[in-house]
Amino acid sequence: MRKRLIICGALILGGAILGAIAVRVVLRRLPGYVRERTISTLRERFQSDVQFASLDVSVELPRIRITGQGLVLRKVGGDEAPPLIQITRFSAEAGLLELLRPTKHVGNARLEGLWIQVPPRRKNGTTPASPGKPAQKKERPPFSAVMDEIISDQTQLDILSAQPGKPPLSFEIHHLTLHDAGLGQPMIFHAELTNPRPPGEIVTTGHFGPWQKEEPRLTPLSGSYTFKDADLGTFRGIAGILSSDGKYKGTLERVEVDGETATPDFRLSASGHPISLKTNFHSIVDGTNGNTLLQPVRAQFLRSLLLASGSVARTPGVKGRTVSLDVTATQVQVEDLVRLVSKAAKPPLTGLTTFKAKFELPPAEGDVLERLKLTGEFRIDEARFTDPQVEQRLEELSQRGKGQPHALDAGDVLSDFNGKFVLRNGVMAFSDLTFRVPGASVLLKGQYSLPTEEFDFSGTLRLQATISQMVGGWKSILLKPLDPLFKRAGAGTVIPIRITGTGNKPVFSVEVGRALMRKNQ
Repeated sequence: MRKRLIICGALILGGAILGAIAVRVVLRRLPGYVRERTISTLRERFQSDVQFASLDVSVELPRIRITGQGLVLRKVGGDEAPPLIQITRFSAEAGLLELLRPTKHVGNARLEGLWIQVPPRRKNGTTPASPGKPAQKKERPPFSAVMDEIISDQTQLDILSAQPGKPPLSFEIHHLTLHDAGLGQPMIFHAELTNPRPPGEIVTTGHFGPWQKEEPRLTPLSGSYTFKDADLGTFRGIAGILSSDGKYKGTLERVEVDGETATPDFRLSASGHPISLKTNFHSIVDGTNGNTLLQPVRAQFLRSLLLASGSVARTPGVKGRTVSLDVTATQVQVEDLVRLVSKAAKPPLTGLTTFKAKFELPPAEGDVLERLKLTGEFRIDEARFTDPQVEQRLEELSQRGKGQPHALDAGDVLSDFNGKFVLRNGVMAFSDLTFRVPGASVLLKGQYSLPTEEFDFSGTLRLQATISQMVGGWKSILLKPLDPLFKRAGAGTVIPIRITGTGNKPVFSVEVGRALMRKNQ
């Protein structure tokens, strides 16, 4: 019996000694094994050559810690291209038991100085060969591994252009968190970044991946975002604090965004009147060049609605992007537009306008109104002037134009406007500007300065009645000789006029000299 006990004890002791030796061997070889498998996994996952300035694996049971510096991943065969991924410093920890599972789990990792440069799409579907480079030896298959959490501070994402010398589309992310990275499935991300202009904070959450190693820019992404406290005052000529919320989906190369903005205190420097501006938009962001298509934008302010579609795109040879839009409106309150662009406390007229215009805002320093370019046409139906004296004069003009100068209680006179306009450098030039009331019409051309609210128009006043019929009574006899001077065949009475001054103090004058010149021609 004693002999058996001694034998059993010897076996147990021997087994313990062998186990301890085996553990020591494993612990001694484990760092090299983890290092090798880390490199092979990165190489396969990103189809890249892997370089480290340093890579250390330490075992502090029951944890394994990986630290390193100067990680560089460069696409295979892309020796002349910028690195795909660079990391200044990194660290990661995992439990020993977690690494023994079929799917290895790394608990958490921290990155500093992560820089991702997404290359242009290749013209063909093949991976370019690396000239003069020996074939890689056959490696073990990569880990089936997942990183539970990755925290990265000061991350930069650049989407490189296929055009030589053209700057990349860049995103600077000051805080990024990734969850469940690996296994060829989308990872969950949370990112915080500062928008440079207008300045404001963007917070976004969503899904990224799985990583497309053959064409990285085709890696899918989706999520939602919030953009808060964006100060529009960085753009000269406008002001207000903007916020925006929305959702997006697509790939790094092409992202579709549906969102809305709210600026409760939007204002133009030309007027200074704050208004509540809200927009809803659908846009497509081209990751190859950063251009954005807007299809469409619905802008609502006060009681009016505008529809626009177009782009925010780079112009060759010009720094920055140009906003180009086709704008249409069918039921816009004239008084809303006047409040937006005019300093007047009270709008001069009311009514509904329909217009369409081409909107262009090139990139440059300076006031928005000085850079804004508009070309279009408009129509205002059944407009009413808010000044009772102006309305009274229009009633008189209407009655005199019909040859009824002594008619009383004509009632409200509804006016119709239509015309074409071009805005450049804050000055609106009008052509074919027509104003009508019953019995009379005015055809004008001229310009209006938005900053000063001064205008200068010239044209003609056309009446159904003759000059003598406009006054009636004994005065009509005295004016009878003037009827032929202003009479035009098929057009009735045509009087050359000029209107100058400002909206508050208009000056009307009859240009008799022009009438005499036309009569003698």
